[in-house]
Amino acid sequence: MDVTLEFDATLQGLLDASSDMVVLATVDGAILSGTAAARQRFGYTSEELPGLTWRDLTVDDNRLRAALAERGRAHGEKITVVLACKGGERFEAELTSSELRSPSGVPRVWTIIHDLSERQQVDDTTRALRESEETFRALAEASFEGIFLQREGRILLANAAVERMHGLPRGGLIGVHILDCVAPEARDDIKQRVATLSEEPYETIGVRADGTRFFAEVQARTGPVNFRGQPTRVVAVRDITARKQLEAKLALADRMASLGTLAAGVAHEINNPLLALMLCIDLAHKELARGRDGMIAHTSELLEDAAESAGRVQRIVKDLRALARSEDEPTAKLDLAEVIAYAHSIASYQIRHHARVEVRVAQLGPIYGDRARLEQVVVNLLVNAAQAIPNDSAEHRIDIDVREHGADRFAIEVRDTGVGIAPELRARIFDPFVTTKPVGEGTGLGLSICHTIVTALGGTIDVDSEVGKGTTFRIVLPRGTPPTQAVAVTPAAPDASTVRRGRILVIDDERHIRETIVQALDEHDATAVADAPTALALLDRGETFDVILCDLMMPGMSGADFYDAVERRWPALLDRILVVTGGAVTPRSKEVLARAVNPPLQKPFRATVLDARIAALLR
Repeated sequence: MDVTLEFDATLQGLLDASSDMVVLATVDGAILSGTAAARQRFGYTSEELPGLTWRDLTVDDNRLRAALAERGRAHGEKITVVLACKGGERFEAELTSSELRSPSGVPRVWTIIHDLSERQQVDDTTRALRESEETFRALAEASFEGIFLQREGRILLANAAVERMHGLPRGGLIGVHILDCVAPEARDDIKQRVATLSEEPYETIGVRADGTRFFAEVQARTGPVNFRGQPTRVVAVRDITARKQLEAKLALADRMASLGTLAAGVAHEINNPLLALMLCIDLAHKELARGRDGMIAHTSELLEDAAESAGRVQRIVKDLRALARSEDEPTAKLDLAEVIAYAHSIASYQIRHHARVEVRVAQLGPIYGDRARLEQVVVNLLVNAAQAIPNDSAEHRIDIDVREHGADRFAIEVRDTGVGIAPELRARIFDPFVTTKPVGEGTGLGLSICHTIVTALGGTIDVDSEVGKGTTFRIVLPRGTPPTQAVAVTPAAPDASTVRRGRILVIDDERHIRETIVQALDEHDATAVADAPTALALLDRGETFDVILCDLMMPGMSGADFYDAVERRWPALLDRILVVTGGAVTPRSKEVLARAVNPPLQKPFRATVLDARIAALLR
């Protein structure tokens, strides 16, 4: 399949799923497609919109024309324009754009449109309240946005839009305290805003009547407003859940685009150990065929080299899985030198043609944290630094420093000698869609993702920069605490003389894998089957096994399904099942791994590891 076509189809899928007004265009302003909400607002069909340009949708707005002429340099900046619909209607809107490059390298410009006429409705409704309660009610009910009145935190009046937002019937919000309308973790922020009478717009997490959550954009107006003789606040609420979901999908698209950019370097890194692996195996075959003196010793050395090369491939695959992982990982003890080395190796393909890298890691005490997420942050910062350095420049440097930062924290600094960041962008550099890169070289989401991850880990990230001299990003994180559960370690290879001979059932849909495992278990009585139903039939017939090795991901009846069937019918066998996995990729498989009696056996594994795990279950 054409990767670019698949990428464009993915973008269109994101557009179709969004309830926000979003337009996809070229960097020159030619419209490619838009969401249903955008087509409806402008009055164009899905066939008509792609034949237009941004100039067809604007009312002689010089600012947008200048932004388009700059070919994306203003991307990430919010631009207020007047837009024109097909039928002649005009409306004021705020545009936020970002570039997104397809695998072919051709950039797309993704623009979110916020209709400011809705904001005007809120202003009109506020003025109406000062004049007449009946007029206020009429305007509030006609508003697209949720509007309610609150005094001392209690809701006095609410329109239908905000009640639908919370899944309540008419009048269901009257008398409710606003803290009961938001998630528990958002309540302290709301208390502070109410106490200070803040009028700054903000985002929070609302709660519906059924307990589900939604993202909301909120703005309160105090002003000279009285309701039934007492000062009252007018609050406007907008459900932005769809926008948040869209941004999350864009973040994932950005992540996948980063993997695509790094693919050539990763392929090179894999091909090197694979070459050594294949040559070692070929030479071992030759040695065995010749049968000359020293054959056994030389063949053993060749096979050791092959095993080492296979181990390198295993580590690279593990690193790629870590980069693509989206969920939180368990807290574990970190070797920061390894974290930096991994991030450098993943980003090296982009860095090597731009700068030389110098790494300094201080000797620190024990550090605990989420390795995968920390590595993702450092990879993003290194790629960002490489892209900030011109290709046609003299030799440049990227410095990475890891050091103590007080008694209970540590700092990671990534410093480059690139072009720097302009002062007007520096304060907004961690906002979504803000980018300093040329068109097609970034989505403006990488640093926003870094900020989100670092904040979630309990740390801070800041930036120092000078145009023409370079930029320093500084991450400060807590040292963390040891995990509450003991970290599993690989047991030592057992003494064959002390391990009893067991009856082993191997379930795997790949023939060469199950046959190889059976050969590795030559000191036991091993039976191999190709699917879970066959294994269940053996158990139904009364066959008994000391250990059952079951692959997790299989076509038809999966390993998770097999585990559930055994749990229902023969629960006493659960402590004999050893789930074998190359990575849980579905929520169901993750759930089964989480409740399995025995820790899973991770692919790929060495024969010594397999022997040790079997021996532990046979004791």
